[in-house]
Amino acid sequence: MTKDILIALKGIRFEGGGGDAEEMEVFTAGEYFFRNDTHYLLYEETDEDGNETSSRIKIKKDVVELTKKGDVNVHMIFETGKKNLTNYQTTYGTLAIGLYTHDISFTQEKDCLHLKINYQLEINYMPMAECEISLNAASKEKGSALFRS
Repeated sequence: MTKDILIALKGIRFEGGGGDAEEMEVFTAGEYFFRNDTHYLLYEETDEDGNETSSRIKIKKDVVELTKKGDVNVHMIFETGKKNLTNYQTTYGTLAIGLYTHDISFTQEKDCLHLKINYQLEINYMPMAECEISLNAASKEKGSALFRS
């Protein structure tokens, strides 16, 4: 895969009690590196107010790490069958969050990566929602691969 990539990132949060699912999607350009058996994806996100957040995703054999720095600061660690705790820092304050990862699915093709994470989200030690992150990343030349189901 080339250094310059396109990223399609989709987050879904399923509320308890049969509530509706809340979705968030990001399509952006980024950079890809592979070092020491680890895939790195770097990209910028801009919210509706124009604030930028730098994001980094590290994909190892059994662990995925998502780090955000900017208006939101967090270092999330996903490991299948494990619960990881972290602080989610915003301009409004800090929340203690727990991430219990049910499943991580990762596949790599010549010019693209596909990642899916299913996890339970806790906020201040209270279960809040079941969540899913889906990420597709492809070399800019193969950008149509991002829309593969």
